[in-house]
Amino acid sequence: MKKILLVNIFLLLFSAVCFAQDKTRIIVFPEKKSDLKMFSGEDGKSVPTEMNGVELVEIRIKDQIVALDKPFEYEDDWLKYLTIKLKNVSDKPITSIRLSIGRPQAKFKDSSMGFTLEFGSLSAFGSAKKDFRVIKPGEEFELSRSAEDYTAGLNFMIQRTGVSNINKIIVGSTQVKFEDGNLLTVWTLPLAK
Repeated sequence: MKKILLVNIFLLLFSAVCFAQDKTRIIVFPEKKSDLKMFSGEDGKSVPTEMNGVELVEIRIKDQIVALDKPFEYEDDWLKYLTIKLKNVSDKPITSIRLSIGRPQAKFKDSSMGFTLEFGSLSAFGSAKKDFRVIKPGEEFELSRSAEDYTAGLNFMIQRTGVSNINKIIVGSTQVKFEDGNLLTVWTLPLAK
């Protein structure tokens, strides 16, 4: 009888550990980082450039600053509170930006579903598209999603992939539109010094 009781207790503890939700999160750059940057001038042709439009200053989940490649703990809704602070390190004012974020766990067909943090004319979402501002050279600014955009994106991901809990995201390419109409695409954001 004692053995049966011990086995049952072990099974309950084992089940609790196995089915407990993993709250470990991580934010990374792509495995294959790229220094490639493309600049599109008035003629629309893209050419390689050494120009850095923006640098990554800080990543925050609500009030918690998190580091790239370092695991941290947070609840399932962590992406609702994702804020990325960037700095305009160019000599041109910025009027629009789109930062791509990958969710490798959200598999759909032959790829995974991601989302973007954005504002201005490069924006695909209503609330971010209406956000018109000019980021001056040297100015820091933050990108995040509205609660409505987060919920819509989460519901879309669940419908398409069946995945509702993401533990890892990849900070991908960034498009920067300048006030003069030129466009810069950076595949891996440089980190602020």
